[in-house]
Amino acid sequence: EDYIVNGTKIWTTYAHECNKIFCLVRTSNEGKPQAGISFFMFDLDLPGIEVRPILTFGGEHDFNQVFFTDVRVPGSALLGRENEGWTVAKFLLVGERAYSYAVYVHDYLERIRDFVNQRASGSLSPMQAPALRAKLASIEVELASLDAMEQKTLELMKRDKGAASALASVSKIHGSVLRQRASELAVEMMGVYAVPQQPRLMEQSSLHKLIGEPTANTAVAVSQYFSDRAMTIASGTTEVQKNIIASRVLGL
Repeated sequence: EDYIVNGTKIWTTYAHECNKIFCLVRTSNEGKPQAGISFFMFDLDLPGIEVRPILTFGGEHDFNQVFFTDVRVPGSALLGRENEGWTVAKFLLVGERAYSYAVYVHDYLERIRDFVNQRASGSLSPMQAPALRAKLASIEVELASLDAMEQKTLELMKRDKGAASALASVSKIHGSVLRQRASELAVEMMGVYAVPQQPRLMEQSSLHKLIGEPTANTAVAVSQYFSDRAMTIASGTTEVQKNIIASRVLGL
C-alpha cells in the first residue's frame, strides 16, 4: 500500500546532496499528537519533491526546505510500525544530541593550534595574551569532560535508553555551549586574520596587503562562528533539554 505525502520539511541538512530523505509524516489524527506520526525513508527523486536552499547567516548552504506535492511513497519505505514513528525519532535524537559536539570542538581547537603555531613568535602572536591562553585551557579541560559524557551516553544507549536520553540532554547543553565558545575563541585568536572573510570590509580597505592572504584555518573561522550561534537551538533548544532533565532526572 502506498502513502500520498503532502507538506514541507524544513532545515533538512544536505538534502541537495543526498539521494534519500527520512520524514516524520502524520498518518493519524487520533490519540496524542505524537501517536499519529510515522517514520519513512524514501528516494528524493520521487515525482512531486522540490528542494529549495536555505543559506545560513555564515553564508553556507547546509540546510534546505523540501516540499512534497502528492508524492507517492511506497509502503516499504515505512520504518517501524505505522503511527509509532516518534519512537524511532526519539532514539535518533538521543544519538544526535549525544555525539554531535565534541568532534567539532576538537576540530576547532586543532585549527586554533595550527594557526598559533604558524605565528608562535612575535608580538602579534595570540599566545602573548594571557586571557586567550586561559580561555583555550578552559575549553580543553571542559572538552575532556564532554568526551567522557558522550562516551557514557553511547554506552547507556545499549542498555538503558531512558538514562541515555537524560544524559544526552545534559551532553547537548554542555556541548552546544562549548562549541559556541570554541568558535568564538577561534575568531578571537585569529584577530585581524579573520577579517578577510568579510568581503565588504576587504573591498573598502587594503588590509589584505598588510596581513597577507587568509589560510585554510582563517577561511572558516568567521563562518563557523556565525553558524554556531544556532547550536543552542538545533537538535532541541536548551530550554527543551532542561525540561527533559527536570522531568526524567529530577522528577519534577
